[in-house]
Amino acid sequence: MDRRNTIIKIGHILDGLIIALGIAIVVLAVLIVMQSAKNKVLFVVLFGVETLINIATAIKARLADEKLRFVVSLIISALALAITIFSFVVFVL
Repeated sequence: MDRRNTIIKIGHILDGLIIALGIAIVVLAVLIVMQSAKNKVLFVVLFGVETLINIATAIKARLADEKLRFVVSLIISALALAITIFSFVVFVL
């Protein structure tokens, strides 16, 4: 029963993290629309936050023993990380 309670607590923490990161994405999207020509590094931050959401979702799926969702979340996380690195190279360097 302890393992189940621990998984539930970690799941709640991850839910809170995902909600906070989702709010951050909305704020970043508004800032990008308002200042797109001035501050292109926000694209990199946006993609990085999206990558964090996918990683948190993968961790939560792994804890819940949902193998398909875990694998799909990891694949999406890898793609999002590639987009983050690409946007860093394009917009920052």
